[in-house]
Amino acid sequence: GTSLVLDDVQIGTWADGTFTPIAGKKFNTDGTVTLSFAQAGTYVVTAEGEYAGDYGMTPIMPPICVVTVEAAAPAETVSLNKSELALTAGGEETLTAAVTPEGTDVTWTSTDETVAKVENGKVTALKAGTTTIKATTAGGAEASCLVTVSKPVVTYLSALKFTAGTSKTAAEFELQPAFDPTVKEYTLIVPDSKTTVAVWATLAENQTGAIKAAYKNTSNANKTVTVTSAKATGTSLSSVLKTGFGGNTVTITVGGEEAYVVTIVRKATLSGLTVSYGENTAVLTPAFNADKLEYSTRIPHDTVLTVTPKAKTSSAAVTINGATDTAVTPVWSGLNSEIEIVVSGGTAKPEIVP
Repeated sequence: GTSLVLDDVQIGTWADGTFTPIAGKKFNTDGTVTLSFAQAGTYVVTAEGEYAGDYGMTPIMPPICVVTVEAAAPAETVSLNKSELALTAGGEETLTAAVTPEGTDVTWTSTDETVAKVENGKVTALKAGTTTIKATTAGGAEASCLVTVSKPVVTYLSALKFTAGTSKTAAEFELQPAFDPTVKEYTLIVPDSKTTVAVWATLAENQTGAIKAAYKNTSNANKTVTVTSAKATGTSLSSVLKTGFGGNTVTITVGGEEAYVVTIVRKATLSGLTVSYGENTAVLTPAFNADKLEYSTRIPHDTVLTVTPKAKTSSAAVTINGATDTAVTPVWSGLNSEIEIVVSGGTAKPEIVP
């Protein structure tokens, strides 16, 4: 029942009959004493005795309490070798967890096991979507990896091209990019001088489904044609080309699955081109053809030309050396001069040779 003051409570170490006091006591306003210990070890706590300065207490009187302080367990941490992971359905990859203390157990979980499952860090992708893989310790430390699963790339066709007719000799239109069985989307460049388009396709190995091409015709009605794989002639896409620069989209399916999407873009061309000087009409070599972009002719050195290009589509813009004036004074480089005719988005470059 005796009231204590702070100096009545002593903490320290006892060895070979010597008490060595240490810091770490705090007298609280409610009459209690809080003791703290900086490191692990065995300590002596007494509530009464004869204090003998800063270096000891002689003798220690009961009651005496021996306190054993154990080192605190180190905090658990966990980290993963990846924070994001991209897989295709059916793919696998193993995540690695780094933990402290060494040997700490980790529990693996997936927030959506229909997208990807995990076992001992091994992630197996199941279907397209996203999920988060988590590694958690018993102490609550956690690390996560965002997993994005995409559909597997399927090769439907080994060849795909579009031509200006169904015969083998028909000119092939430019496909951008060049056909790659693993690339889905393309742009088809069709000059406005062309009126027909045919499609040619060959099934990839192990593919057996029907090849179909679907689009909207010039009447905006849905149209679907069946393409025979590796056929000796192309399959016509009737009325696929719309007036002027009107575009269109052709969707290629194989076995009912969307395989490729082709956007048709019309390219402006010329339907005629004449070059004259005075009363004379220059002879173009080769003779004008809407599919040809380069021509040559011979003219006197000191003359002004009249260049008359005619666009296939009336709405196309035509410039001659960057201007709309048809009167052109050649700029010579030795015996050669070049005139550039630009038709809307297309460019033709007749070369004028004296």
